[in-house]
Amino acid sequence: MINTRRKGNKTQNLAVKELRADGWQVSVVERVGRFIKEKDCFQLFDILAIKDDKIRFIQVKSNSTGGIRHKIGSFASAHKIKGVSFELWVHKDREKGFRKDIFEGIFIEESK
Repeated sequence: MINTRRKGNKTQNLAVKELRADGWQVSVVERVGRFIKEKDCFQLFDILAIKDDKIRFIQVKSNSTGGIRHKIGSFASAHKIKGVSFELWVHKDREKGFRKDIFEGIFIEESK
């Protein structure tokens, strides 16, 4: 049986490592605890990254999106801020790297 928390932490650590290697200052905003009900920033994002005049809110997933792509897109449409992106990074077990969906007010980019 796969420990999903451990798998999620491993995937999140890969994302943090990639961001830091690219010069981003990174904060993991996810809080895990027995009595914590809100685990993510705005109940959507695991990672906050800042570099120069850019801010990235990132949700990291393993293998599937769990239906969160639409929620992030709606959030991004409601919060159009210059220099701020809302992103969904999906890491597949048998693939190298992340698939990154980037939202900036409206859906603008998808990369593999």
